[in-house]
Amino acid sequence: WVDEYTGEEFTRAAAMEVDHIIPPQYANASNGYQWELGKRAQFANDPYNLVPVGRETSRKKRDKSLASYQPRAEFLCEYATGWRDISEKYDLDLFSRDTSRMNKILETCTDETGTETKD
Repeated sequence: WVDEYTGEEFTRAAAMEVDHIIPPQYANASNGYQWELGKRAQFANDPYNLVPVGRETSRKKRDKSLASYQPRAEFLCEYATGWRDISEKYDLDLFSRDTSRMNKILETCTDETGTETKD
């Protein structure tokens, strides 16, 4: 397995954890506290919001926001895209510092053809 945040490879599943790209605590603080129980469960278990990472990485990131934590450069565009898509899917009001950081990252991202992505 590969920790997408760091690029570190693991051969034992016990050394891995599943991280939320947008942490549930962050979602709750931004407007998820208004969600019904079913929507909270959907968010917590949404495979697009889950990524396998090493235990140490998980502990470093914890409930940090996009402005407070960024993964390795090779995963940064996918990570920022995840923040954008997940926040739109769940109608989350991201904090301005995170929206600003996300937009700056996405401005520099390119798709597989080498064309810049503008969202």
